[in-house]
Amino acid sequence: MSPLQEKALRSLVARLNKARVGDPLPPERELSESAEVTRTVIRGLLSTLEAQGLVRRDDRQWVLLKRIPPSLLPRSENASVSKRQKVKECLLIRLGSGDLRPGQQISELAISKQLGVANISVREALLELAPLGIFSKNKSRQWEVTAFEEDKIRELREFREIIEMFCLRKLLADGMPRDRRLEIRAIRAKTQRVAASRRPSAREILAVDLGFHRFLLEASGNRLLVERSAFIYLIIEFQLAVPFFLHKRGLFGLKQHLTILDAILAEDLPLAEKNLLIHLQAAEETFSSIAQRLG
Repeated sequence: MSPLQEKALRSLVARLNKARVGDPLPPERELSESAEVTRTVIRGLLSTLEAQGLVRRDDRQWVLLKRIPPSLLPRSENASVSKRQKVKECLLIRLGSGDLRPGQQISELAISKQLGVANISVREALLELAPLGIFSKNKSRQWEVTAFEEDKIRELREFREIIEMFCLRKLLADGMPRDRRLEIRAIRAKTQRVAASRRPSAREILAVDLGFHRFLLEASGNRLLVERSAFIYLIIEFQLAVPFFLHKRGLFGLKQHLTILDAILAEDLPLAEKNLLIHLQAAEETFSSIAQRLG
């Protein structure tokens, strides 16, 4: 289940558990707006609940047959993922602050002791970050920080361009249904709110930034693409982990998101592609600036 589907399921279950058994449920449109997803996502989740005998489709409305058990909800984050995330965030912050430099070795044991986690959590975090080209194993099989080389930075931007441009074209290929338009407007409103804030927190900027790019990937409807492109989010997390780039570049990026979203809502594919390309080129420049300052 994707993060978007999990979020929608939690919202849906919360609404359903406020209803009484035998009552008709709110319209799919209302449920989709509440969960900030498309009606297609809600319909798919309701069909899954129907297969488990929890709801039933009567004419044009859904009816609640049984209370939704808490066990139906996926665990928000198991212990292993939580610990791996803790290690990953620590490494990104240390990189962003200049505490870790190219050529410096990383001790799994030292980090595990520092953070109070098992060695396997440290290893999993390093393996997750490895595709960025920031960490690699040397000839002695020890992890070390890799130099921020321009060709690697360019390759990351080219990969993002191929993937996200494809997702953008897929999104606009068949027009814009009303529920998808509502979802995009909700994303735009959140982006506008944070971009206009006087001093938003790093977590707010990161959440909105990641939300936009996650939406683009999931709009493709391609499960393999979504699963294989997750490290795109790591690029964004790394850039926003650098203190001296966070607010200036982070807020600038959100403003660029607004231009892309406006072009999508206008169903202007050439303009959306142009603005997305500008955004990705700016991200590449940010990465290069970080490399020059930290290298």
